[in-house]
Parts: sequence; C-alpha cells; structure tokens
Amino acid sequence: MVLTRDVTERRRAAEAALLHERETLQRQFLSIFSRELRTPIATIKASAETLLLGEVADAKFRARFLTLIDNQANRLTGLVDDLLAVADLESGKFKPAASAIELAGFLEEFLPDIAALAKKKTVTIAAQIEPGLVLQADRFHLASVFQDLLDNAIKYNKKNGKVTITARRNADGDAEVSVQDTGIGIPEEDLPLIFQRFHRAANARERYLEGAGLGLYIVKAMLDGYGGRIWAENAKNEGAVFRFILPSERTKPGPRKKRPRA
Repeated sequence: MVLTRDVTERRRAAEAALLHERETLQRQFLSIFSRELRTPIATIKASAETLLLGEVADAKFRARFLTLIDNQANRLTGLVDDLLAVADLESGKFKPAASAIELAGFLEEFLPDIAALAKKKTVTIAAQIEPGLVLQADRFHLASVFQDLLDNAIKYNKKNGKVTITARRNADGDAEVSVQDTGIGIPEEDLPLIFQRFHRAANARERYLEGAGLGLYIVKAMLDGYGGRIWAENAKNEGAVFRFILPSERTKPGPRKKRPRA
C-alpha cells in the first residue's frame, strides 16, 4: 500500500510539473507572437491610412508605401506559416513522405527564388554539390529547410559577403549538407540552444535570429522526422556554419542513433 501511494504521488507530481511546463510555454508563446504580430499589423495599418487619406501625391512615394505593406504582409504570412508548422509538428500531423531528390537540380530551381534577397544585401551564393548526390526528403520540406538557413545566412552576413552551400555523401552513405556564411557568427554559449523553441541568440550588436524564434526549431523537427540531424558551429575565420544530414538514396529514413559530431 505504501509503495502504491508513493508511485501514485510521484506520477501526480510529474503530471503537475508537465502541466505547469505546458502552461508556461503557452504563455510564452502567446506573449512572443503577440509582440511579433503587433509591428507588421501597425505598419500596414498606418501605411494604408496614409494612402486612403490621399496625403501621398507622388507616385514614387505611393509605391514605397505599397511595397512596405507588401513586405509586412509577407512577414505576417511567415509568422502564420511558422505557427501552423509548429501546430502540425506537435499534434503529430507532420507525416514525412520521403522521395528521391537530386540535390544539384533541386538547388538550381530553388536558388533563383532567393536571389533577390541576396542581391539586396550584396551577398553572393555559391554551391558545391557532389555530382549525382540524391537524398531522401519531401521537396516542400527541403525547400523550407533551405529557405530558413539561407535567409539567416544572407540577412546576417556582411556587405559583399558570401554564402557557400556544400554537399557530399559522407562515410556512412548519408547526404551531408552545409550552409556557411561570412557574417557575425553565433555566440559560443548559444550554439547548443539555438534549435530550441523560442530561443533567439544574442549578439553585442544585434540578435542573430529575429522573429518568434521558431525557424530553427521547425527545421530541426522536420529533419528529425526524416531520420536526419542538424547542428551549428562557428567557422574558423568568420561567420557561422549550419550542417545537416539526411539519408541518401542508399539509406532509408528512420530513427538514428546519435553519433559523435565531426
């Protein structure tokens, strides 16, 4: 009887702790998203009101306000997409459906979509892909992974900086991909934490990761779903390197044992 009561009390304590943790995360989630949503909504509202009042006669200035509205609407869309992705991941609705993707051809189609952001930041993108490298993933999910990693690599790069994508088959037969920039790097104390939900690394000048702090959390969860993994490190000279591994054509996705990082 004593043993039963002890086990029951421990179980109740564990359930109470879990409930408290979930409630804390929910409050944190609502607080962060409320702040992140407020800025684009306020900007869109102010710009629209200015245009409606007819106070901008010059066509060039009107175009600037419309561009501002469009940019902030895109930001809102990104926040909502992150919210939906997290909901799917945590509700079990995320169903990996891997197919063979030839990486060089995929990037040839994908990179032009991000070229405008790179050009605006005067950043060049180079890709060094092992010929014939085929990995197992869903094209939409793989595009989401590259979109997030390249967005960060471009945004926080230096003027006239460079982003280098490299990919090869490693000794285990998996596809190993890296995205390296020449930017501000990541504080060493933040490296083990940046894939956690809501974490945003701090820098002496600016935050390395803006937004709600969900992008890398989502990327990691997606890659985990395909039996892959991801980690980050600082480059020897400057900038940061994000590396991820996905099963190649020769291997099947699924749970994988942790291996020491190279």
